[in-house]
Amino acid sequence: MARIKNGLKVPNSHWIAQRYRDHANHPAVLMVLRSTNPESLMLPPLPGIAIQVYSTIPLDSDSDYITLCQYLISEAHQNPHVSFEIYAPQPDVFACVEHQRREILHRKHHLPGEGFFPGIAKVAANDNDRLLQGFLIVITSHSFRAAHRRPDYEAESGPLWVNFNRSFPPRAKVDLRSLIDDVGHSGFDPSTIGGDDWDDWNEIYWEREELMVKKCRNMYHQMRELASLLGRSHCDIMNFEFDYGLDEDEGDPSLADQIPALEIIESLERKADSLHHKNFDIQVPSREAVLITSTPTTAAPESDLHYIIHIAFSYEKLGFELMCIAQAFTAAVIDNIPDGKTISFEFFSASQSLGDILASHRDSMNSRPEIAIGAIHQGSRNFPQSRSRRGISNDREPYRTFLVIIDRPDFLTEPGVLFFLTDGNEITDEAMQKIYNLCGPKDERGSYKLYQVWRSAGMAEVALRLAMIPPDGIYPPSFKEGGLARQ
Repeated sequence: MARIKNGLKVPNSHWIAQRYRDHANHPAVLMVLRSTNPESLMLPPLPGIAIQVYSTIPLDSDSDYITLCQYLISEAHQNPHVSFEIYAPQPDVFACVEHQRREILHRKHHLPGEGFFPGIAKVAANDNDRLLQGFLIVITSHSFRAAHRRPDYEAESGPLWVNFNRSFPPRAKVDLRSLIDDVGHSGFDPSTIGGDDWDDWNEIYWEREELMVKKCRNMYHQMRELASLLGRSHCDIMNFEFDYGLDEDEGDPSLADQIPALEIIESLERKADSLHHKNFDIQVPSREAVLITSTPTTAAPESDLHYIIHIAFSYEKLGFELMCIAQAFTAAVIDNIPDGKTISFEFFSASQSLGDILASHRDSMNSRPEIAIGAIHQGSRNFPQSRSRRGISNDREPYRTFLVIIDRPDFLTEPGVLFFLTDGNEITDEAMQKIYNLCGPKDERGSYKLYQVWRSAGMAEVALRLAMIPPDGIYPPSFKEGGLARQ
């Protein structure tokens, strides 16, 4: 991997703005904290990492950029070499992530000007898994203009903290390293999995984190976390190196409509043909929708599994039919859940934008309030709430919205299925009264995960997760027991 060294410390700095054009030829600015000490003027440019910053609101002037940087660095005094790249406003957080993926690709081959880093560095946003991935901050209000006078708590005006998989869907990978919940400060060592040092609290998830959007409220703690994030993002802490992913193939959206290999097409068709049609009622209410439901019986009048699945790749351009995709997905799920389980799956053609998919899904659900999504589990219908076998914390509200997305045509053999969760994760009223109001400021709800998107390791994991069947053993089904290789 390409790495750049940087470990110098320079006091007495001020902000310097360097304007440039991004991959879409839109204005952007690099804000760097530069030394004013004469003895430091001959030192190499600092730093080796720039935090990526977006907004959903207009930024009016140069003073906004400086004030925003002061706001973000307010608790990072011990790391004076932080810098920020600030981009033009985007309509929503999903557009910010899509823009950033394209900018990462662009910067692997083009430098915007002199003094820029040779790419966009990966960040270890999560202190537990320490997985190097994409990271950005989205500013949603002008509260930053308070700068050094900012409140420690912002109920709704705080920024969004975003971790994401840098790869475009056709190149997205789910390896064992991306599934470990806690690697510790010593790093990932696959030989310890299941060994004497493998704690009962350690887990290998069935899905990797594709996208996590946190709504920040406790600003003092969040800005302190930004300082810690910068320190743990070195891929070599001793030499202060950052990983820019310059030699990694993270995909290219211009290649998304390439016709897939013949074996992928044939595999999808074979799986679709394997579905026993006599056991299912298949309807085509429109050109962009397919409904597949197990034939109802007196013993099971209601389907065990009911989910809405959005197809988010250009299947028609690739020569596929929605019916073939729907039947193949259904057959793969049926193959991996216990005999006798019944299903009701609704498949819809969708945009490739997560924001558009969520809006479409909500419209569909609002028009049919009687519809319940999930699997019948322990006497009631529920859907997955957590990647962990321990489930969600008792002090958090469950998510109320869950949707399934297929975003690549080779989903039968590669990680092409996403789970999208939102509308939940707030601290419950009961927990506020019994815990948080007693040990902290009254009625200040903490930060919460506004959106979570998981990428499943494979179709076996997809089927079992949708059926609410808990993990059996340490390794996900798609991985060989005791090894790193997928089956």
